[in-house]
This record gives sequence, structure tokens and C-alpha cells, in this order.
Amino acid sequence: MIRFCVGMGEAAAWPTFNRTIATWIPARERALATSVPLTGGSFGAALTPPLIAWAMLTFGWKEAFYISAFIGIVAAVLWFVYVRNTPAQHSAVSRTELWIIQGDAIDEGQAIESRAAAETSATSPSTPWRAIFTEANVWLLFASAMSCGYLVYIYMSWFYVYLTEGRGLSVIQGSLYTAGPFIAMSLMTPVGGLLCDKVARRFGRTLGRRLVSILGMSLSGAALFLGVHASNINVAIVGLSVGAGAIYFALSAHWATTIDISRVHAGTVSGVMNWGGNMGGMVSPILTPVLVKMWGWQPALDLAGGIILVGALTWFFIRPERPLRTSPGDRLLNS
Repeated sequence: MIRFCVGMGEAAAWPTFNRTIATWIPARERALATSVPLTGGSFGAALTPPLIAWAMLTFGWKEAFYISAFIGIVAAVLWFVYVRNTPAQHSAVSRTELWIIQGDAIDEGQAIESRAAAETSATSPSTPWRAIFTEANVWLLFASAMSCGYLVYIYMSWFYVYLTEGRGLSVIQGSLYTAGPFIAMSLMTPVGGLLCDKVARRFGRTLGRRLVSILGMSLSGAALFLGVHASNINVAIVGLSVGAGAIYFALSAHWATTIDISRVHAGTVSGVMNWGGNMGGMVSPILTPVLVKMWGWQPALDLAGGIILVGALTWFFIRPERPLRTSPGDRLLNS
């Protein structure tokens, strides 16, 4: 029950981040902006194992949970106090900055008044559930995220066991090398976001989002194969770490695309996509040890690499420049 409740709390964070980015960030910078919370999550995942281990040894295992809870409460309070739904509602946003955020190359006063009024009057449009669940883009994003989630949760749940049991590393070596994938995620995520925005500005959103997603997911599968089959442990760790980082290299394009196709409903659409990622995350921690017992570590991880390569193929059909087919008012706000 506790784990379920923690999951419910965490599930709200990512769609909320994405909805905030949809409102606060111009289209030309969305992928880089989405990479920021993704990088934070990766960096936190790299720091958590040693810090929690230290807290448990220093204060006790219960106290380690209390510290984690306190950090979460502080973050929630800061978010509630400082964050606003729209830039127009925030006292620290100047008129010039608001004009830049809105991205309108027209008279500054008109841009501020018209767009701020539109956002204020449409703070809670009805959710077009039928349009969302009948949109091919949404289900393709769901499938792509599911393939990414399958591999990501192997790193989160079984990577340490693979290093100690499959590779024969000691407990200390395994704990140190386990941080490798999460460090790679932290480094490669903003690179993917920056590249995605640059290509999208020059060649259009469809090519920009597709290129980064296909490149990242293909690199992830190839690096995973290299790492799994390498006999040298250092080469293996580099390959496996790059395989993890390349997933997050691609994910900024995923989250930016949910904003592209539905700015007003980006929270809901990104939540559906994240549902796909968590479906993959539900399957892989259960299926992986079964496959390892039947076939061994190499085939089990090869399958994960194959799954993410199949997920990369979905991006040949995803169209980030096609918005949801909702009401005329929604289409205006989606622009």
C-alpha cells in the first residue's frame, strides 16, 4: 500500500512538469526544457543509492525514509509557493519576458494582452478524451515510451544484480559501477534536448523530434548489445552506461512531442505516454529474472535491446506537427 501511494504521488510529477513547460516555454526551446526535469531525475537516481546507504548506516533505515519524506515535502511546498499556472499570473515575470515566452513577433502590448487573456480564460478546458484515445500519435508515443520503460526499469531494478551475479563483480565494485548508467543519463539528456530543438528550428518539428528519438533509441540498443557481449568489463560498463544514457537522450523529444500535438492538454497526453513507459516498467522487472533463469543474462538483455530498437521504428509514423483534432477553440490554443 505504501509503495502504491508513493507511486501515485510520483506519477503526478512528470505530467505536471510537462504541462508547466507547455505554458511557460516557447516552442523553439521545449525539448531542452523537458530535458531539465529528466536530467534532475537521472541525477537524483545516481545520488540516491550512496546517500541512502550512508543515511541508513549513520542514522538507521527508518530515518533514511524520514529524510526522503522531508525532502519531498520541502519540494512540494516550494513548488506550491513559487510556481504559477501561467507566466501572466507570476509577479516576477516582466512584460518583456512574457512577450518572449509567448513567442509572438507582433506588437508587444497586443501579444501580452491577447495571449494572457486567452490563457486566463481557458485555464481548464474540458479534456477531449475521445480525441486523445483515438489519435494515432498518442498510441505510437505510448508504444515508444513502453519500449523505453522496459529497458530503463531493468537498469533501475536488476543492473546491480547483473553486475554482481552475471559479471562476477564484488559488492563494492557493483555498487560503484551501478552509478554509471545514471551518470550517462544526466550527461546525455540535455544534449538530446538541445540537439532536438536545433534540428526542429532548422528543419521542422517532425524531423527534429524523429531524428533525436530514432538516433537515441537506436544507439541505446546498439550500445546495450555491445556492453552485454563485451568480455572486457570496462568496455561493457561503458557500453551499458551509454545504452542507458541514450534512452534519456531520446526522451526529451518524446515529452516535447506531447506538447507539440496538444499544448492545452499536454498534461493529459504526456500522462498517457508516461502510462506506456510505466507499463514497460511493470513488465521488465518481473519478466527479466524469468528469462535469466531460462536462458541466461545475455539473451534476456538482448531481448531488451531488440525491444527498444522496435520502439524506435514507431517514430517513422509519429507526426509532431499534427495537433489533436479537438474543438475549434482547442485548436486555437494548441498553436
